[in-house]
Parts: sequence; structure tokens; C-alpha cells
Amino acid sequence: MLENEKAQAQQTLDELWAEHGIPFKLTAHNVEAGDQPNYYRVYFLDSRLPQLLIYSPSKESFNAAFRSVIERTVGKRSQAKGDGH
Repeated sequence: MLENEKAQAQQTLDELWAEHGIPFKLTAHNVEAGDQPNYYRVYFLDSRLPQLLIYSPSKESFNAAFRSVIERTVGKRSQAKGDGH
């Protein structure tokens, strides 16, 4: 497990929840290295979003890459449910 990335992911999730940037609270359960360099798998304790694959070209941009993917992914899921279609 990648503890630093897990802590960064959780901090980002907490910030997004506080900013109302995501419609439900998430917990980053685990972060593992992906099959290719600079890829990470982030696992959640939530059946709505069990995991995400994140591409981060450098360690410094993990937060930005994670934040971008979580906003797009969770935003799409919440918009689809809220459309009423």
C-alpha cells in the first residue's frame, strides 16, 4: 500500500466533501501501484465507487490528477441520477 498517496487521496476527498464538490462522503481505503508506471488504483469503502484508476505523470501531481478524476467521475454519477431521465 502507498501510505503517502492514500493520505493525499483522503485529504482531497475530505476537502471536496467540505466544499460540496462531491455529493457523498468517500473513504480512501487503499492505494496501490497500477500495472504501468505512474498509474495508481484507489480503492474506496463504497459500493457506488469501488475503485478508480489514476494516471499521475509525476509524484507531485498525484493530488491534482486524483482530484480531477474524482470530480469528473462522481460528478457524472450524481448528474445522471439527478437528471430524472
